[in-house]
Amino acid sequence: MKLDKAEYKLGENVTIRLSVKNIDNKTITLTWYEYYMYDNALMYFDFYIIDANGTLVYQWTKDHAALQAVLKRTLSPGEQLTSVYPWYQLNGYPNEAQVPAGTYTVRGSTRKVGLTVEDQTAAITLETPTVTFIIK
Repeated sequence: MKLDKAEYKLGENVTIRLSVKNIDNKTITLTWYEYYMYDNALMYFDFYIIDANGTLVYQWTKDHAALQAVLKRTLSPGEQLTSVYPWYQLNGYPNEAQVPAGTYTVRGSTRKVGLTVEDQTAAITLETPTVTFIIK
């Protein structure tokens, strides 16, 4: 996960990039049983914005409708999938309002996904470490 910077002005768009990369020497297949589209792009991940008090203030998938279909992506060694998300510093549906200035963390997730390696499949959820940023 990468943010475009560590400090933002109040109301400024926060750009969040989430990727998953095959670091093994074997081909893998990832299977989502629901997925999302945004601005004509596949969105493979979810992210959570948490305030300094530990309160969840925003979750991307709560504001967007999932497509109820299976999506499979095969990654050769070294390949990666990336989705780019805008967060407009709003606390989400239904009360969409500007979040206050302060310190926040963001964490990304694959949600539940099937991982297949050499005909062995397991249901997993991958999560990123949290990244801290400031809104001034």
